Amino acid sequence: MTRNFIISFGQLINRGHLVALLLCLSVSLKAEYKAEYLVVTHPSVTLESLTSLQLRQIYVLQKKRWKTGEKIKVFSFETVQPAYNQFVLSVLKIQPHQLTRLWKRLIFTGTGKAPVGVLNSKQMLSKIKETEDSIGYVEMNAELDLTGVKVLKIALK
Repeated sequence: MTRNFIISFGQLINRGHLVALLLCLSVSLKAEYKAEYLVVTHPSVTLESLTSLQLRQIYVLQKKRWKTGEKIKVFSFETVQPAYNQFVLSVLKIQPHQLTRLWKRLIFTGTGKAPVGVLNSKQMLSKIKETEDSIGYVEMNAELDLTGVKVLKIALK
């Protein structure tokens, strides 16, 4: 039985079917997990847009103040949430474990605090609405009520 599998596998490779199969699986997995996000702030934030680099600097806690001098209050999904992983990978373009490790190091050394964690987009919007100078992200969803928050444009750079 094992030998038949090996022969069949070899036949697939010879015919190029394996490559096509793997390509189809790869495309379907990417499509299944792709989510889009909106970056939102409290209306007190005067910016209308950020570059992707500036957004990354905010989330790795390198950029700590808005141009007005006010301290940035960062909100993020809890690290166990799938939305956290997808946002960090697709928008911030870094590995989720790297960002989590950075936050833990800042806490351990006493040089910073990790962003406040939330469980879902509804809770994120609630926190952003009630916290001046705050920034966060939500999954794009037609059912979300975006009144009371500002949606930033993110320029790829």
